[in-house]
Amino acid sequence: MADGSASNVTACPRGGRDPVPAMSLEYSHVQLQRRASGEDTLTERISSFLGLVEVDSGTLVIGDPGYLLPHAASRSPGIDYAEVVSASDTWPAQPLAEKPVLLLQRFGGDGTFPVYGEFEGNHLVAVLIDLDPDEEEA
Repeated sequence: MADGSASNVTACPRGGRDPVPAMSLEYSHVQLQRRASGEDTLTERISSFLGLVEVDSGTLVIGDPGYLLPHAASRSPGIDYAEVVSASDTWPAQPLAEKPVLLLQRFGGDGTFPVYGEFEGNHLVAVLIDLDPDEEEA
Protein backbone atom coordinates (compact mmCIF):
# COMPACT_ATOMS: atom_id res chain seq x y z
CA MET A 1 0.00 0.00 0.00
CA ALA A 2 1.13 3.58 -0.54
CA ASP A 3 1.43 4.26 3.20
CA GLY A 4 3.69 1.24 3.72
CA SER A 5 1.09 -0.81 5.62
CA ALA A 6 0.49 -4.42 4.64
CA SER A 7 -2.52 -5.27 2.51
CA ASN A 8 -4.81 -8.10 3.53
CA VAL A 9 -5.69 -9.00 -0.05
CA THR A 10 -3.77 -10.13 -3.09
CA ALA A 11 -4.53 -9.59 -6.74
CA CYS A 12 -7.23 -11.80 -8.18
CA PRO A 13 -5.49 -14.75 -9.90
CA ARG A 14 -8.38 -15.09 -12.31
CA GLY A 15 -7.78 -11.75 -13.95
CA GLY A 16 -11.02 -10.40 -12.50
CA ARG A 17 -11.62 -7.36 -10.36
CA ASP A 18 -12.32 -9.07 -7.04
CA PRO A 19 -9.39 -9.52 -4.65
CA VAL A 20 -8.64 -12.85 -2.99
CA PRO A 21 -7.99 -13.02 0.77
CA ALA A 22 -4.27 -12.94 1.59
CA MET A 23 -4.49 -16.42 3.13
CA SER A 24 -5.27 -17.65 -0.39
CA LEU A 25 -3.42 -20.74 -1.44
CA GLU A 26 -2.95 -20.94 -5.14
CA TYR A 27 -1.38 -23.57 -7.33
CA SER A 28 -1.35 -24.51 -10.97
CA HIS A 29 -1.54 -27.90 -12.63
CA VAL A 30 -1.74 -29.12 -16.19
CA GLN A 31 -4.44 -31.56 -17.16
CA LEU A 32 -4.48 -33.80 -20.23
CA GLN A 33 -7.92 -33.88 -21.84
CA ARG A 34 -9.11 -35.99 -24.76
CA ARG A 35 -11.62 -34.24 -26.99
CA ALA A 36 -14.51 -36.04 -28.70
CA SER A 37 -12.42 -35.91 -31.90
CA GLY A 38 -9.77 -38.04 -30.18
CA GLU A 39 -7.31 -35.14 -30.04
CA ASP A 40 -5.37 -34.72 -26.80
CA THR A 41 -4.94 -31.23 -25.38
CA LEU A 42 -3.13 -29.87 -22.34
CA THR A 43 -5.09 -27.44 -20.20
CA GLU A 44 -3.65 -25.39 -17.35
CA ARG A 45 -5.87 -24.98 -14.33
CA ILE A 46 -5.25 -22.53 -11.51
CA SER A 47 -6.64 -23.62 -8.13
CA SER A 48 -7.35 -20.96 -5.54
CA PHE A 49 -9.01 -20.47 -2.17
CA LEU A 50 -12.34 -18.63 -2.73
CA GLY A 51 -13.70 -18.15 0.78
CA LEU A 52 -15.47 -19.84 3.67
CA VAL A 53 -19.03 -21.10 4.16
CA GLU A 54 -20.58 -21.26 7.62
CA VAL A 55 -22.95 -24.12 8.42
CA ASP A 56 -25.30 -24.02 11.43
CA SER A 57 -28.04 -26.38 10.19
CA GLY A 58 -25.84 -29.35 9.26
CA THR A 59 -26.84 -28.85 5.61
CA LEU A 60 -25.69 -27.01 2.50
CA VAL A 61 -27.76 -26.18 -0.56
CA ILE A 62 -26.23 -25.88 -4.01
CA GLY A 63 -28.30 -24.42 -6.80
CA ASP A 64 -29.34 -21.49 -8.91
CA PRO A 65 -30.68 -18.59 -6.79
CA GLY A 66 -33.61 -18.41 -9.22
CA TYR A 67 -34.84 -21.72 -7.80
CA LEU A 68 -33.81 -21.07 -4.20
CA LEU A 69 -34.89 -17.52 -3.40
CA PRO A 70 -38.29 -15.84 -3.63
CA HIS A 71 -38.79 -13.61 -6.66
CA ALA A 72 -41.74 -11.21 -6.48
CA ALA A 73 -41.79 -10.28 -10.19
CA SER A 74 -42.32 -13.90 -11.26
CA ARG A 75 -44.36 -14.77 -8.16
CA SER A 76 -41.93 -17.57 -7.36
CA PRO A 77 -41.97 -18.36 -3.62
CA GLY A 78 -38.51 -19.91 -3.58
CA ILE A 79 -37.73 -22.74 -1.17
CA ASP A 80 -38.88 -22.36 2.41
CA TYR A 81 -36.40 -23.31 5.14
CA ALA A 82 -39.01 -25.76 6.51
CA GLU A 83 -38.48 -27.86 3.37
CA VAL A 84 -34.76 -28.09 4.16
CA VAL A 85 -35.18 -29.21 7.77
CA SER A 86 -38.00 -31.63 6.95
CA ALA A 87 -36.16 -33.29 4.04
CA SER A 88 -35.27 -36.96 4.35
CA ASP A 89 -31.67 -37.61 5.29
CA THR A 90 -31.57 -41.00 3.54
CA TRP A 91 -28.94 -39.78 1.08
CA PRO A 92 -26.04 -37.38 1.67
CA ALA A 93 -26.92 -35.50 -1.55
CA GLN A 94 -30.41 -35.28 -3.00
CA PRO A 95 -32.74 -32.94 -4.90
CA LEU A 96 -34.65 -30.48 -2.75
CA ALA A 97 -38.30 -29.47 -3.07
CA GLU A 98 -38.59 -31.06 -6.52
CA LYS A 99 -36.23 -28.42 -7.91
CA PRO A 100 -32.90 -28.81 -9.73
CA VAL A 101 -31.12 -28.00 -6.47
CA LEU A 102 -28.94 -30.27 -4.31
CA LEU A 103 -29.28 -30.60 -0.55
CA LEU A 104 -26.05 -31.83 1.05
CA GLN A 105 -26.21 -33.36 4.52
CA ARG A 106 -24.66 -36.08 6.69
CA PHE A 107 -21.18 -34.59 6.32
CA GLY A 108 -20.37 -34.09 9.96
CA GLY A 109 -22.53 -31.16 10.96
CA ASP A 110 -21.91 -27.53 11.69
CA GLY A 111 -18.72 -25.61 11.17
CA THR A 112 -16.70 -23.38 8.90
CA PHE A 113 -15.67 -24.95 5.60
CA PRO A 114 -13.17 -23.66 3.03
CA VAL A 115 -14.21 -23.39 -0.62
CA TYR A 116 -11.71 -23.72 -3.47
CA GLY A 117 -12.14 -23.02 -7.16
CA GLU A 118 -10.36 -24.19 -10.29
CA PHE A 119 -10.00 -21.77 -13.16
CA GLU A 120 -9.12 -22.15 -16.82
CA GLY A 121 -8.25 -18.60 -17.79
CA ASN A 122 -11.05 -16.44 -16.35
CA HIS A 123 -13.57 -19.30 -16.26
CA LEU A 124 -14.50 -21.05 -13.03
CA VAL A 125 -14.63 -24.74 -14.02
CA ALA A 126 -14.80 -26.58 -10.69
CA VAL A 127 -15.64 -25.91 -7.04
CA LEU A 128 -14.58 -27.95 -4.02
CA ILE A 129 -16.09 -27.49 -0.56
CA ASP A 130 -13.77 -29.17 1.93
CA LEU A 131 -16.22 -30.74 4.39
CA ASP A 132 -13.43 -32.32 6.44
CA PRO A 133 -10.76 -29.62 6.73
CA ASP A 134 -7.64 -30.35 8.71
CA GLU A 135 -7.71 -28.40 11.93
CA GLU A 136 -4.51 -27.35 13.63
CA GLU A 137 -3.87 -28.96 16.95
CA ALA A 138 -4.08 -26.47 19.82
